[in-house]
Amino acid sequence: GGGSDAKELGEREGEREGAASDKKSMSSSSSSPSASSAYKRLDAIVTSVIQLNAYKGDTTVQGWKLLAKIADNIASEPNNARFRRVPLNEKVQRKLGFLEGSLELLTAIGFELVSADAGKRFLLLSDDQLQVDVVSYASGLFKAASLSHSPSNNNNNNNINNN
Repeated sequence: GGGSDAKELGEREGEREGAASDKKSMSSSSSSPSASSAYKRLDAIVTSVIQLNAYKGDTTVQGWKLLAKIADNIASEPNNARFRRVPLNEKVQRKLGFLEGSLELLTAIGFELVSADAGKRFLLLSDDQLQVDVVSYASGLFKAASLSHSPSNNNNNNNINNN
């Protein structure tokens, strides 16, 4: 009598698929042509940024980790405006500065450079530019890049001394 087990399993999978499709409908559809071209564009930019920074070794890890954190926060809470506004203050610029091409990566996921009063600059991901599936995909790419550039079995922090 394995037939009824298979039918029951199929029904459960159908229920799960239904729940998953409800969740997907909240973000942009991952099957849209713009999403797949965005994935290809991101792949290409990440590859070129990795090549551009190859000679720097593990100094780029801070930049990759920050990019991954930014993308991860947005993917987990896309409606939180705080995560979609990145101030280009000294701390952020220092971390991203180690990673040549980091601003291009952020603009590839929809961020735009905005200048505010008193010359303050920040990156903004507006509602009309937000594609949660693309940001989520980028997060995975950035995490993989940060892991591939982490020093192996090196417990020393390679932070610059601020003496």
